[in-house]
Amino acid sequence: MTQQPVPTDLSDPAAYSAPDRECDIIMKGGITSGVVYPLAACRLATRHRLRQLGGSSAGAIAAALAAAAEHGRSTAPSQLTSTDAGFPRLAQLPDFLGGHLLGLFQPMPSTRAAFELVLGALAQPTTAGKVQHSVKAAIAANRRWFWVPVLATLVAAVLLVLASSGVLTGERGGVWSWLSPLLLALVVLAVVVLVGIGLAVWRMVRDTARVMNRSGFGLVNGHDPSGQTLPLTDWMTRTINQTAGLPADGRPLTLGDLWGPEAVEVHRSLRDKPNASPAEWSAFDPRVTLTTTTTCLDQGRPYQLPFTSDIFHFCPDCLAEYFPVSVTKHLRATARPASQVPQGPGPIPMECPRHPGTQVLKLPDSPDLPVVMLARLSLSFPVLICAVPLHYIDFARAEGKRSLVVGWFSDGGIANNFPMQFFDRLMPRRPTFGINLANEHPDFPDSDVYQMPQTGQRLVRSLPITSVIGLFAGMKRTWQDWSDQLQTEVPGFRDRIVEVAMHQGEGGLNLAMPAEIIAALSSRGDEAGRRLLEFDLEAHRWIRFRTAMSSLSEVLEQLQQPHDPLPEPWQGSYKFSSHRQETLTRDEFDQLVALARAWRADNYPATGEGNPRPVPRLRHVLRT
Repeated sequence: MTQQPVPTDLSDPAAYSAPDRECDIIMKGGITSGVVYPLAACRLATRHRLRQLGGSSAGAIAAALAAAAEHGRSTAPSQLTSTDAGFPRLAQLPDFLGGHLLGLFQPMPSTRAAFELVLGALAQPTTAGKVQHSVKAAIAANRRWFWVPVLATLVAAVLLVLASSGVLTGERGGVWSWLSPLLLALVVLAVVVLVGIGLAVWRMVRDTARVMNRSGFGLVNGHDPSGQTLPLTDWMTRTINQTAGLPADGRPLTLGDLWGPEAVEVHRSLRDKPNASPAEWSAFDPRVTLTTTTTCLDQGRPYQLPFTSDIFHFCPDCLAEYFPVSVTKHLRATARPASQVPQGPGPIPMECPRHPGTQVLKLPDSPDLPVVMLARLSLSFPVLICAVPLHYIDFARAEGKRSLVVGWFSDGGIANNFPMQFFDRLMPRRPTFGINLANEHPDFPDSDVYQMPQTGQRLVRSLPITSVIGLFAGMKRTWQDWSDQLQTEVPGFRDRIVEVAMHQGEGGLNLAMPAEIIAALSSRGDEAGRRLLEFDLEAHRWIRFRTAMSSLSEVLEQLQQPHDPLPEPWQGSYKFSSHRQETLTRDEFDQLVALARAWRADNYPATGEGNPRPVPRLRHVLRT
């Protein structure tokens, strides 16, 4: 096959006119580090149709925008010659963010002082500088709580010294007559200054916490009901629509739009069929898929979006605080009636605990969910960005005490920041590329883009811990990334991941990055896309074949371990719907055990010399 030339101008619609491959993309969370992703997605789109896109936090926003761009390319041929939508528009996003990134993170009026304190502290390069800035900002925001006690103490100290030295009475004493009271006054004044600082900080924390408790525990809401500004969620809603070729203020782009009508029809036909087989679900093949993660803090677990559990409701008044009118109007129009769960003489009241008198509604079916909702629920970085409330019935309570409760959905990156498990198969049909964000390597400071090796052992990079702060940072990395880290070490997973280095002052919570840094990060994303264009799919599929067969060998060995015979026929819980179904399943199990014995007789050749290491293990986990 003739190698196509690499396009030089990603804002040229012609660069995306003839993709001859397909791929999936997973993007890691990182708040402002997400500026890496637009050009990476655009670069891959010059050769690939982007079929499945996923990510956490900022990676979820990038995935939503890339999905919108692919939808535009797939459904509107006119966009192949337009720079106002699709991938050409996505390619222009870094230039826009270079002058508007900070403006997207607009605090609420009541949290502005705390937001500016955090923003200024983050800009300081040292810990001492962060503390000094925080103290100054707290005092400036609560002058009365600092200066009143300090000035009162200062006046009292001066009067004490003057009285002790005899100045006020006309009696002049020696040097000790005023030195001792002066030292005492200075000590008292120092204590009062510290107390004043503490009072100012406490006042700011208390006032800010009160507001945050009412608004989703964050400084930034993301929505301006007045429409006078364009904060994060409002901007995402408009930009996703524009990238997809839809009116900015029209009906929001939905998952069903991405999937296409054929996939939506299959989904609706199988959604309520509890016995649908894997073969039936194989007919569900969306044109473009978007999957993100979120974290339900009340339940202490991550969820995959769109939800696989049909248990969540929403309050229209609650979501009006977080999303523009076009989104809430669509949610109302496509919502389903609230669940009716009996309790006592009647059903459980489905009234919002935060807005008494407002009845909740069940979330729309997955095809009707707005794309921006999947992005916003994933990007709720704790404290900085408000969590979003949804509602569910607490069935963990005893009968008679069950009720509708509020679940707060926060950042997807809390529990699953790099969800490489999305879209995975034992034998992949196309590559699922992962774009990871990592600290710069101490030995390779000039290597800003690094592709993981396809073969050989790759050890986890060591991040030395030299202080208590480093200890807590290491603990955070571990609880947040351990599952992602384990998967990225496996052959057949790591070779499709490219790492983009983050230097000091780049990405993360650096909301005020200058335009030149944003441009540099975007260029690294472009380079990451270029590296992935050279991906060897055939070699990758062979490695996945070797690891899959090795993992299956382990499972088959477990099947032939001694076990008591199953009772027949079974009439208890989870029984089969028919005698024929049970008979077929038991026969197929016997065939599987026979296959396991044959593999064992051959000494499991797939696990022999040259098997990729480390070997992944197949295990049951609850779907998120």
